[in-house]
Amino acid sequence: MTATFPQLSRKPSAQNFGETAAHDPTIRTDFGSGARLSRAEFTRVSKQWSVTYRCLTATDKVLLEALQAEVKVGADSFYWTHPTEQTTYEVRLTAPIVWRMEPKRPGSWQATFTLEERIA
Repeated sequence: MTATFPQLSRKPSAQNFGETAAHDPTIRTDFGSGARLSRAEFTRVSKQWSVTYRCLTATDKVLLEALQAEVKVGADSFYWTHPTEQTTYEVRLTAPIVWRMEPKRPGSWQATFTLEERIA
C-alpha cells in the first residue's frame, strides 16, 4: 500500500518551488569530425520538484516526520498532489527532509525537500 502526503496547515512556498526533469535521458556521442550523435536512452522523462513549506506547526512537523519514517526516506513511494496543477503523482523523496527553525517565528519550522516522480 502506498502512503499519501499528509494534509498540512500551510501550502508550499511559491518562492522556492521548482520543477525540472529528474534525469537527462540523452545519450550523446561525439565524433572526431565535430559531429555529435544523440538519442534518448528511455522513452519517458520523470519530473522532479523542489519544495519548501514555511511556518509549519509542530503538528505539521510530526506528520512529515511520520511520512518520512513510513517511506524510509526514499525507499518507498507515496502520493503527492501538485499544489497548482492539482494532479496527483507517485513520488519518492530524493534525500531526507531538511528542517530549519523559522528565524522570526519561534516554534515554527521550515521543511525543504526534493520529490522525484516514480515511473512504474
